[in-house]
Amino acid sequence: MGCCGKYRITNNNYLKGYFEFIVWEDDKILFMDYNRTIYNILKDFTYPFDTQDSELKGFCANTGIVEGRVSIITNPLKQNINYNDILVSKITTIDYLPLMKKAKAIITEQGNILSHASIVARELAKPCLVGVKDVTKKLKNGDIILMNAGQCTIEIKKRA
Repeated sequence: MGCCGKYRITNNNYLKGYFEFIVWEDDKILFMDYNRTIYNILKDFTYPFDTQDSELKGFCANTGIVEGRVSIITNPLKQNINYNDILVSKITTIDYLPLMKKAKAIITEQGNILSHASIVARELAKPCLVGVKDVTKKLKNGDIILMNAGQCTIEIKKRA
């Protein structure tokens, strides 16, 4: 085994250890733990994205298919949502919890399967997509969407 900081490389060239990252469509990698060793190992990594079926795709944090009204939240202490709205935000923190409980589903721009939104969505049994690039810009409050978290897609059914 090779060694890289606190991370190890196995005999099969797999990275062994804990780290979180997102790969965007333009081959940019966003690291949640900002470890330079991991960045150097993965900086040239490419992942083929299939962008033909939906311009709004993310990573499945909890499966489910829902249709509902979008509520984009930027400040959970000053904004509210209706029961069964689909909560859309850049990220979630503990301040979002009351809104997450009311939401039918959760969508975030950032995060991965170990992010706050993902963990809470699984605890609350709510469909959740994370890492949906620019979702807070591409959707508008009041849009009606069909979210298929298992397929990692969002379809806009009706614009607000």
